[in-house]
Amino acid sequence: MMRVTTRLLLASACLLMCGCSSDSPPTGPTTSATEVGFTTGLSYLPSSPAPGDTVTISFTLGDDTTDGTAVSEIPYEVTLDGTVVYQGDSSAIPANGTSVTSIGFQIATSGDHTIVVTLDPDGVTGYVDPQSDSQYITIFVFAAVVAESRQWPSPATTPHQARDAGPQRSGMGTPAL
Repeated sequence: MMRVTTRLLLASACLLMCGCSSDSPPTGPTTSATEVGFTTGLSYLPSSPAPGDTVTISFTLGDDTTDGTAVSEIPYEVTLDGTVVYQGDSSAIPANGTSVTSIGFQIATSGDHTIVVTLDPDGVTGYVDPQSDSQYITIFVFAAVVAESRQWPSPATTPHQARDAGPQRSGMGTPAL
């Protein structure tokens, strides 16, 4: 009785998971023997960008291979606040290896900005799991600081001359020596 119950449970689980019967092999979705994904989060430089600075985004891709296959390149796109600012291809990724990709672009305004990198955005390679194909980072761009300038009384007057002259009094005449 225990053996029959176990078989029924296994058959039910198979039907629920892939729609097959216990007499036929599973026909559910298959995954590629080579899967590419992010191995680290996104990073950026400079750490405190100002408006107009070029910000460089870096990310590392890994090839989690079960069949020893290297991947020549993976297309990706970068968006800044929802607008595509860059599209390109990663460098080759060796079997069971990693590849670092870095790109730079300018951010014109201050404030919080969200940058998203999406691998294989059109789903053409078959190497990237669509459930984990994106990484994002929010960065803060600091407003530009304007330095205050000082004006001396006249271009010919140095700071020492201005200090030594003292306050100007009217009607006093020239001091006696």
